Amino acid sequence: MSNFQFLDTTSHSLTGEYDVDDKNTDENVITITHGYSKAHRPDLKQVVQEVIVSQDGGILLACKNWDGNSADTAIFKARSKTLVDVFKKSPSPKYLVADSKLYHEKNAEFLTKIKFLTLVPSTISLEKSLVSNAINTNQWTEIDDNYQYVVNDVEHMEIKQRWVVIYSNAANYRAKKSIVRQVERAKLRIDKELFHLQAQRFACQTDAQRALDKITKKMKYHQLAGKNVIEHKIYEGKGRPKKDAPVKRIEWQITAEIAENEDKINDAVEQKSCFVLATNIDKETLSPEELLKHYKAQSEVEKGFRFLKDPLFFVSSLFIKKPSRIDALLMVMTLSL
Repeated sequence: MSNFQFLDTTSHSLTGEYDVDDKNTDENVITITHGYSKAHRPDLKQVVQEVIVSQDGGILLACKNWDGNSADTAIFKARSKTLVDVFKKSPSPKYLVADSKLYHEKNAEFLTKIKFLTLVPSTISLEKSLVSNAINTNQWTEIDDNYQYVVNDVEHMEIKQRWVVIYSNAANYRAKKSIVRQVERAKLRIDKELFHLQAQRFACQTDAQRALDKITKKMKYHQLAGKNVIEHKIYEGKGRPKKDAPVKRIEWQITAEIAENEDKINDAVEQKSCFVLATNIDKETLSPEELLKHYKAQSEVEKGFRFLKDPLFFVSSLFIKKPSRIDALLMVMTLSL
């Protein structure tokens, strides 16, 4: 059996109320409730399912059903803790492969005790820094027509590891399409805000500029191309003012135009074209090319989830009301993988 084990989770959306009866609640029975929906159905209650499979053929190694509001970080932490002893007792090296939810500071104490391969969350500042550095230095090592990489030896969360920045041409293509849509949506939003801004009158130029700054500071892909501050004199009395009519007050109007910030747009595309893999597996054991190959093999888990969610296979669950029976059905279904 392969040394690589793939950990992942999914959510199963369910119709029905599934109210919890406190008098008959069994702590070992899952709670069907609202949570983060990977199926994009936040209106439905759900069950979260955890699965571990082997790389060679996606053989099921472990599975567990969790409450619908369980977070991946908590699930991965619990599983990592369990795997510490399991991996120690294994006659051959074992490596855990999972997505970015595995890489969390709350899980660091267990990651130091197992060998892992995971995706670094893009929210980590060091990840952004290393990606930017790889793009700027442009010293990539080519894997094939689609992938290039740069290796960094880092110590993060007190774990010595390799962070491999990987540039993907396929990701670059997707990023360009995605960023174009984001830029278009951003322009529509900003134009609407500027339209409402120009309709306002301010007591002073400072207030007008402050209102414009509030809009421009939020701009991610655009920049200010020009502005015009207009003075409006308000006279005493009604109707057309006389030539020598006294000025009651002065109001200020501000208009502005925006343009796309090409540098920021290009930077965003390049950033989204890259991802970073983290591992504490020795470089003598696995090369960067092999790390990418094994990480991409997570599709074995995804194949299983697609099978479980196939309407033809999952239809029988529609007629089950008790959480305990849904829990049992999911286990039986998973064992059929």
